[in-house]
Amino acid sequence: MDANRISFLINEVKQKPQICNLEDSFVEKLLNNYFLRRGDMRKTIEKLPQLSSKNKYVKEVVKQIRKEIGEVYGSYQTSQHKRKTRFLKENNYEELLKCHKSTRERLSFYPFIYKNILNWYTPTKGIADIACGFNPISFVELEKILGNSLFYYACDLSSEDMNFLNEFFYSYELNGKAVAQDVTKKSFLEDKNFQECDLVLLLKALDSFETDKKNSSKDLLLELPQKKIVISFPTKSLVAQKEVSSSKRTWLFKFLDEQQWDYYSFEIENEMFILVTKN
Repeated sequence: MDANRISFLINEVKQKPQICNLEDSFVEKLLNNYFLRRGDMRKTIEKLPQLSSKNKYVKEVVKQIRKEIGEVYGSYQTSQHKRKTRFLKENNYEELLKCHKSTRERLSFYPFIYKNILNWYTPTKGIADIACGFNPISFVELEKILGNSLFYYACDLSSEDMNFLNEFFYSYELNGKAVAQDVTKKSFLEDKNFQECDLVLLLKALDSFETDKKNSSKDLLLELPQKKIVISFPTKSLVAQKEVSSSKRTWLFKFLDEQQWDYYSFEIENEMFILVTKN
């Protein structure tokens, strides 16, 4: 499909406030994957004399891509997300954490989560938070426990959110850097700031990689230069709040056993954490 039509579809998909700041490359990749699955729709779009937002086929493509984005990104935002700048000016740390569904769920558990992680391994160089959402805001809790300032590297899809996190780091005097990128492309692996970190957080992140390409999570785990990795999965579905079958995560434990990597897990309400040591 020609670049002009792809560009038009990208712009149509992003005509929503919640996703307007996503990287174009991420939306383009979703479109390309969709058209690989739906060759019939690709041919239909290519045959249209002119693309229009009112065309039923364009609407169908946009609807499906937005649905996929919602599964990976948009559905994690809460209604308070749009007030994040006000909360930052007010120095309202708890309300900032409530701007994202995952951090809101972890709000009362963060001291417990970080004590478990730091009892297992205490980083000395830096922490990299991949597909981070608003989790870097919780690094205030880490500072309380560690009593010193580590370097924090964060990356996710939204340029708006990553710019905001950089404002947050500055406001709270944290030594951090947030970068907007499509994490499934794994370009962060080449970032010197990322490479210098000795602990990686992949909180509710691997599902995004698997959505992009089956078994890509395994490739990522093998490619990570760090030996200490924290993985988490939701134990309840985000929208329906139904229990997620443990069998859906069997592939990971099988993979870890095959690699002969050490690991142990703990849980909080709605989330399971796996602490991995690569041997």
